[in-house]
Amino acid sequence: MKSRIAQLAAATIVLAAALAIGVETLRPKRLDRAYAFRARIQANTALDLDPKAAIPLSQTQPEDFDVTWDSADGGTLRIMANSSLRLLACRYIEPDWDDVVSWAYENVAQLRDSATTAVTPAQKTPFAAVLTNEGNIAVIHIAGSDENGAWLSWRVENAAIPGYSPVRTLTLQTVDAQTRTERQCAVDLDTGQVRSIPADMLSLSAVDTLTWLEGNGIDAVATASDEGLGLRAVGLVFEPWPPGDWASTKAVNLREKMAGKSFEPRIAMLFQEGQYQTVYPFKTREGTIGMLQILTADESTQTVRLRYRVVQTDDRSQVTAQAEADPESQQLAQSMLNLRRFGLVAWKYAEEHDWQYPDAVAELEEHAARFEQDFQWILDNVGYVGAGRTGHDPGNMLIAYDKTLLAIGKGTNAVFRDGHGEFIEPARLAEYGLTDKPPSVSR
Repeated sequence: MKSRIAQLAAATIVLAAALAIGVETLRPKRLDRAYAFRARIQANTALDLDPKAAIPLSQTQPEDFDVTWDSADGGTLRIMANSSLRLLACRYIEPDWDDVVSWAYENVAQLRDSATTAVTPAQKTPFAAVLTNEGNIAVIHIAGSDENGAWLSWRVENAAIPGYSPVRTLTLQTVDAQTRTERQCAVDLDTGQVRSIPADMLSLSAVDTLTWLEGNGIDAVATASDEGLGLRAVGLVFEPWPPGDWASTKAVNLREKMAGKSFEPRIAMLFQEGQYQTVYPFKTREGTIGMLQILTADESTQTVRLRYRVVQTDDRSQVTAQAEADPESQQLAQSMLNLRRFGLVAWKYAEEHDWQYPDAVAELEEHAARFEQDFQWILDNVGYVGAGRTGHDPGNMLIAYDKTLLAIGKGTNAVFRDGHGEFIEPARLAEYGLTDKPPSVSR
C-alpha cells in the first residue's frame, strides 16, 4: 500500500505545483453586508447611521436620523423620545470589535425591547448598539467625547442573525493523475457539488490546471502523498483550529474571525491517524464562510470523508441549524470551557494570596463555589500543576490540563498562567512533561 501511495504522490506533482503557485496571495478585504464609517458629531446635531446616508445632519427630525449628541452629563449619545430606534450599552470592559459585534447579535432580542434612550460612554466601556431606522444593527465606538461632541466609529450589520447551514458530509476519491482516470475528487464548497477533473486536464501545466480548477469553482481536491491522505485547497483561505472548535464556535463568531482573512495557506489539510481531527474554518473565493473537518481517510479505497457547514443569514425564527452535537466534539468543547473557567478560579485565588497559586486543587473549592464552577468536574478531570507558580510567571506557564482526555491518548486541553486555553497535540505533549506518565498532580 505504501508503494501505491508513493506512486500517487509522484503522479500528482503537477497538481501540487498548481496549488503552490503564489505561495501567499493577498486579496482585498471583504465584509459583505458590513459597512464601516467614522464621523464627528457635534452637540445638538444628529447623525444618520445607515449606509445610504452615514452623514451628520443639521436638523434633528426623527425620521431623518438615528442618534444625536447631548451635552448633558459631560456628553451623551441619545435617541429621540418616542423614536422607533432602539439603543443598548455594551458593558464589556475594553472589548474589541469582534467581541462587541458578537455581543450585539447575542443580545438582539434585548436590543429590540430596550427602553434605553441615552448612553454615557466611559473609557473602558465605549461601545453601544443601535437598531436603526432601516432595521440594521449599528455597533458604535464612542471616542474623544465631551459635552461639545464626540468621534463615532460604527459598523452597520444586517440585523438578521447568522446561523449555520445543515452539516454536509461528503466522500471524495483522491485524484489519480498517473492513469488520468476521472474520479470524484473535487468539491465546490459554495454549492456542495462534488466534481471530477477531466482526464485531459490532468496533463496540463500547473498554471493551466490551477486556472481550470478556479474557473470551475473548485475549492478543494482530495489527494494522496507521502504526508498522507487529505485535501489540497484551491484559492481557499483557511486556518487550523483545535478539534473542539467544531462544537464551540458560534456562527457569528466564525464570520467575524474569517471575514477579514485574506491569506491562502499552501499546506495540505491532512487526516491525522489516531488523533482528534483539526478543524478548518474557511472562506471561499466567492466569500462563503464555513468550517470543515476531515472525518476519515481510507488508504485501501483512496477516499477522504469530510463534513462541513457554512454560515448563512436568515430570519431569526428560521435559523435553526446548529453545530452537529457529536459526543467527541462536545466533550472537547466542554473540556476547554471548563479549563478556562478553572484558570480564572486559580487566578482569583492567587490574586487574593499574594499572587501565589494554591498547593492543591482542594484549596480552590470555596473559590469555585463563588464563581459557580462545577468543583466535582474539577476534581474528576483536572490535572493541576500550578503548585509553586505565581502570578508573575510567564503567561505560557502550564497551570492545568484535562487528565481524562490525556488518558485517551489523542492529546489534551490545557490552560496557562495568562488564562488562555490550548489544545496540545500528542507530538507536543512532551514539551510540557505530559507523556504516558504525566507529572504528579495535586488534589
